[in-house]
Amino acid sequence: MRPDLDLFISYYLFTPLIMQRANVILWVALVLFTLLTFYFSEYQFSGTNLVLVLMGIVIIKFLGIGFQYVELKDAAPVWKVLFTGFILLFAVLVIAFT
Repeated sequence: MRPDLDLFISYYLFTPLIMQRANVILWVALVLFTLLTFYFSEYQFSGTNLVLVLMGIVIIKFLGIGFQYVELKDAAPVWKVLFTGFILLFAVLVIAFT
């Protein structure tokens, strides 16, 4: 019998609950960002200001999904840099051509 078995079991017993809570929080945030995107595009902004606001929301959503659901938070640093660099390059190109 392992003397630290109770610590091992108790740690791994509640880890999925913590991950599930983080997934739910991110899901709610994504839904709110989607509603916010609709509100801004319909009632608040137009033109270049709308593109800037929407690209900011897109970056936040993209990074949230990548680091939480795709689990880039546990990946090698090179993947984190490439993933973040891709969305930043995409946002700069979209803003530059509007």
